[in-house]
Amino acid sequence: MSSLFKNFFHICLFVNDIEASLDFYEKLGCERAFVMDNEGEPWNYYLRICKGQYVELQPVKAPNPHPHPETCKYYEDQTVMHFSFETDNIAEAIETLRSRGLNLYRNPEPDAPEVKSVDDVNHSEDNCLSFWVKDPDGNPIEIMEQTQYSLQRLSEIRLDGEA
Repeated sequence: MSSLFKNFFHICLFVNDIEASLDFYEKLGCERAFVMDNEGEPWNYYLRICKGQYVELQPVKAPNPHPHPETCKYYEDQTVMHFSFETDNIAEAIETLRSRGLNLYRNPEPDAPEVKSVDDVNHSEDNCLSFWVKDPDGNPIEIMEQTQYSLQRLSEIRLDGEA
């Protein structure tokens, strides 16, 4: 069965402080792509993660054509736990992000130990290497590197019928 979709296109986040969020995602390595405005007032910011994939940031209380909450908060029916960026070199990602002033953690829990080197990363149940960072609104972002035995990689081989 072929996939109906070709890519994960974007994730949209409400943000309390657009300047802090833009600064954070740029430190994470995202590039500003474009800004949409409503009658000359910006309300929607797209940042490119990598070719064809974006983070969309919408500030709360911004003048926009769609309803927005007064503040970012978790709602009782909110079910998204986190999103993840994949890297091919987790050691380099750690070094780069720490040099940009970001705090990295072993997991998304409030008391998680800090990640300072590749020796501190989590080897997860899916056989990926991972660490975590939180954006200014507290959204947990998992940074992952697949290994030769990652369940995702093995599934891709199986699903694509590769030997």
